Amino acid sequence: PCPFEKLEDLIEAVAASNLPHGTKNSLIATLDAALRSLERGNTALAVNQLGAFINQVKAQRGKAIPAMFADALILAAEEIIAMLWGT
Repeated sequence: PCPFEKLEDLIEAVAASNLPHGTKNSLIATLDAALRSLERGNTALAVNQLGAFINQVKAQRGKAIPAMFADALILAAEEIIAMLWGT
């Protein structure tokens, strides 16, 4: 799958989760911003926004976000970043 599809899948995974409303909205907003940046061809900004998403998830890991789900979200975001940088 391409980075767009993986990012959309990540948004859907967060949206379908049982996370607290505020946490879920915040994460989705960050991912939506990254998706819009990608659509405009601004890869560097999208990568920065995915980095911000990872930081948000790390901050809530084991608190508002269960550790296993947080780890899966971080891994997915890191995979998208690797795809965008072509590594």
